[in-house]
Amino acid sequence: MFVMGVNHEKYNSLKTVSNASCTNCLAPLVKVIHNNFGIVEGLMTTVHAIIATQKTMDSPSGKLWHDGCGAALNMIPALTRASKAVGKVVDLTCYLEKAAKYDDIKKVVKQASQSPLKGILGYTEDQVISCNFNSDTHSSTFDAGASIALNDHSVKLISWYDNGFGYSNRLLDLFIQWDWSTYLADYGQPNCKYLRVNPVTALTLLEKMKDTSRKNNMFAQFRKNERDKQKLIDTVAKQLRGLISSHHS
Repeated sequence: MFVMGVNHEKYNSLKTVSNASCTNCLAPLVKVIHNNFGIVEGLMTTVHAIIATQKTMDSPSGKLWHDGCGAALNMIPALTRASKAVGKVVDLTCYLEKAAKYDDIKKVVKQASQSPLKGILGYTEDQVISCNFNSDTHSSTFDAGASIALNDHSVKLISWYDNGFGYSNRLLDLFIQWDWSTYLADYGQPNCKYLRVNPVTALTLLEKMKDTSRKNNMFAQFRKNERDKQKLIDTVAKQLRGLISSHHS
């Protein structure tokens, strides 16, 4: 499992990886807090919108009684796999190893949001609500106004996210990191374990991504900048051409 901005640098040409899910909101914030103050222990709660397995109106449930309640009219406590959740806010309550004033916590999170986690971890002191984060490209946006410190060790930290949109952006970031030559190396092998991708076809599709005039191309849709797009195209195209050349030699 790889979370961009947290442990993506440990990627080492694996052919199958996970880009996590709601962890994309929690992990960047935890990384900043733990690296600066140390986290002894903590609990996390995530609040999210209605998911596909919930009832639209009151009806019997085969598992827990309250799972049968209409989700549109109720907030229902549940244990859910992160992959099913379309999240909005994470509540992290933790005990810090090192004493820290709340202003110190805000300072380190804000610094991290500007660099090195710029674009992944956001920071706000505005009076925000959930709809402010619809289609937000960040994995996590720390809410300095909603978070509180009970004392110098016990804190409750609030961070917002649009799991579907932010997660999709992190998928593209991981896509750029991907070692395509390793993934495609078994093309044409009789016992290959992975999908046989024709590198010539892949290169053709990649070239079509250069069409910046299309409003619905994935880079425009997920608000990735031209620099990211060019980096992806150049890196993957180089690996594909090398693979094509090796098969024809």
